[in-house]
Amino acid sequence: MKTADTILRDVSKNPHNLVKTGFSRLDEMAFLTEGNISLAAGRPGMGKTMLAANIAANLIMQRAEVCYISPEHPAKEIVDRVLAAGKASEDRLPYLYVDDTPYTALKGRTLLEKIRSECPNVKLIIIDYIQLIGTSLIQWLCDAFPTAAVLVLSQVSRAVEFREEHRVSLADIADINDMAPYLYCIASLYRDDYYNDSDEPNHTMEVTDLRTRQSAVLMVDGHSLHD
Repeated sequence: MKTADTILRDVSKNPHNLVKTGFSRLDEMAFLTEGNISLAAGRPGMGKTMLAANIAANLIMQRAEVCYISPEHPAKEIVDRVLAAGKASEDRLPYLYVDDTPYTALKGRTLLEKIRSECPNVKLIIIDYIQLIGTSLIQWLCDAFPTAAVLVLSQVSRAVEFREEHRVSLADIADINDMAPYLYCIASLYRDDYYNDSDEPNHTMEVTDLRTRQSAVLMVDGHSLHD
């Protein structure tokens, strides 16, 4: 006998439902799945945009369409980050759509409806970050893209900086109470070398699902991530 959440996890790991990130450890924890929203949260410097850019690079190399919405960063910077990941060649850039326009929630929905209309084959939508486009869109996103995965990046409370344990908890994530019912994966990002000086720095990124406690550790090499 299995609990209901375990059954849902097993179904989500069906290869027809999984959106492969290019990182086997993330795929093992079903980080991205079709028709679901995943959230990656962390303080500045933890690598939220780096993770998103690396996943985008891996997908466009598979000839999968990616839409990257970034009111936070200029479009040219996002393209540069995807190329800096070292996996995407310029001939695959036609698979990457980038929008850097500042949005209210209403205008954000207009943009997403445009994506749904003009990019019917989109495999991944990245929103960097969700508080800039409006957390009220989360519920609508659940139904709007049944064949695409959605990855939203999120801010966290500054309280993380002032305690001994710097890893993010659910309580640290802005607007989590409003978003949680619609999120499949809620992941925290943590980089030890950001907080701890060492003669032998630990260049890794921990990605932990705060609900299941499953974790993936990725190696950081400049702007590139590796299993």
